[in-house]
Amino acid sequence: VQSNEIVDSIVSKIVLYFDAAEKAANDVITMLKEKGFSKPNENHVMQQLPNDGKVPLFLMNVAVKILLHGTKCTTPTKNTMRVTEHEKKVSCVEPLFHLDARRLREQKFQVEPIESFGAWGYSDSYFVLNFRRDGTKFVSMKGMRYSISGKEIPGLVNFIEQELQVDITPNSITLPPVPELNGVPDSDLTPEEFSQIACTINNDRNRISNNIVDRARHGTGHTQHDMFNLRSGSIKIRLPDVVVWPKNEEELSSIISIATQRNWCVIPFGGGTNVTHANHCPEKVTDTRRMISVDMKLMNQILWVNEEDGLAHVEAGITGLHLIEQMNKRGFTIGHEPDSYEFSTLGGWIATKASGMKQNKYGNIEDIVKEVRVVGAKFNL
Repeated sequence: VQSNEIVDSIVSKIVLYFDAAEKAANDVITMLKEKGFSKPNENHVMQQLPNDGKVPLFLMNVAVKILLHGTKCTTPTKNTMRVTEHEKKVSCVEPLFHLDARRLREQKFQVEPIESFGAWGYSDSYFVLNFRRDGTKFVSMKGMRYSISGKEIPGLVNFIEQELQVDITPNSITLPPVPELNGVPDSDLTPEEFSQIACTINNDRNRISNNIVDRARHGTGHTQHDMFNLRSGSIKIRLPDVVVWPKNEEELSSIISIATQRNWCVIPFGGGTNVTHANHCPEKVTDTRRMISVDMKLMNQILWVNEEDGLAHVEAGITGLHLIEQMNKRGFTIGHEPDSYEFSTLGGWIATKASGMKQNKYGNIEDIVKEVRVVGAKFNL
């Protein structure tokens, strides 16, 4: 078991390094193209890459080759998604920015770190309790994602112990995550109904799921009650019968159409960061319909930007993190940064009338959005 953990740790670190190399290379290529170099070569890009030693140079070189020449590079796991020619044609509009639309599901290895299950934040970033030789305690953050990652936070333990009147010790784990969820009822969908929904997404079984983990995450939010239920493995609420990931408006319209015909309930899912139980399904006593959770994360493209009028056409599934990063590269701010922006989505902000840290200057989301296109049961608005 220990050797497997070591291997997992090494592989995860290599993957993180490569992800950083790919991002750095992509940033340089984008910068060069904006300056007029329509087809930058490898040497040109390598000269512009940061040489701070944070990422091995050979990984930088590999990333540049992949981005410039389209070489395929996949992590050899059974969970790796295969992209078909049909899936590449996701829209009649060529997106201005292409974002990596990976599934945020439980996988052993994944190029992009995934969200923690039953906890807030990313799975690669968490606090660790440490002891100095003199016995004093301090906290540090694992991972490489934030400016405080790897640094000591000396006063946090004392502050928590004094304010909450508790003794923090590594020998006492309050609520360890359970290996599996117990007592969760099976999906009510029949195999025929499952296949009907799969047909709306070109029978791509990687983008439809009725397993317990996916259903549990999409039937909960980020309240302490939800976190406790997921972490303890005790789910007492009704969960969606199926989760589906559409990639474009056509697929989304097909899902809505079949749900209308069969009298199913469709629940849109963005980042699942709400603290209002908005993703909870109504109990069967009050609503006996099938519950279909539609995850919007694969509809995450910036289709165009009108710099003169300060407008951008963006799909609803883009996360705040990616939207902010992509617009910052072009010298713009979106004027909206809620605390959950790393995971929450544009569609979720609009649906919940979200507010952010810049609202005093730019207003809430309803003050920022110009217009919205909505897919309906019979027509689009």
